[in-house]
Amino acid sequence: MLLQSLVLAGGLSTRMGRDKALLIYNGELQVRRVASMLDRLAPPAYVSVRSVQAADPAFEGLPLLPDQEEGIEELANINDPEEYRKAAGGFLPPGA
Repeated sequence: MLLQSLVLAGGLSTRMGRDKALLIYNGELQVRRVASMLDRLAPPAYVSVRSVQAADPAFEGLPLLPDQEEGIEELANINDPEEYRKAAGGFLPPGA
């Protein structure tokens, strides 16, 4: 079975007050650092983002899975079963 990675970067970061994905860690955006690490372990590393984040240059070049609807959990937001399968490493939720 092919193992793939999914970075959940679509949270609102309401408690922190700013987008955690855009924090700089050792000179690199956190989302890019995590995606790069996961891509080496279980490629490809997809990045789940809010639809408004998809246009942000910080996410350019990353394999994005933009939310279809705002305000619901990241994986629940992937409506297409094939997209979910890709994002979840081949696993589908019950009933999909």
